[in-house]
Amino acid sequence: MVQSTIFSLPSYLGILLFDAFSHQHNKLSHQFTNRLYGVEFGMPILGLLLSFLMLQSAFALIAIACLVTLIMISFNLKRI
Repeated sequence: MVQSTIFSLPSYLGILLFDAFSHQHNKLSHQFTNRLYGVEFGMPILGLLLSFLMLQSAFALIAIACLVTLIMISFNLKRI
């Protein structure tokens, strides 16, 4: 039986996209405050926390794969 969650897949993917773009903005525009938000580790914090919240849902594997993809895209954008 699949457990229901308060998150739907489209809304969760939207949150991950927003988190990836805000993470990239913080790395480029707010370099002196990066340590406060954990940005120096190169990982979107909100997306990571939401992935842990969704570990028991039906979308967990898809959501974590999307998060890893967005992190890789973020690293590639940083190199450009």
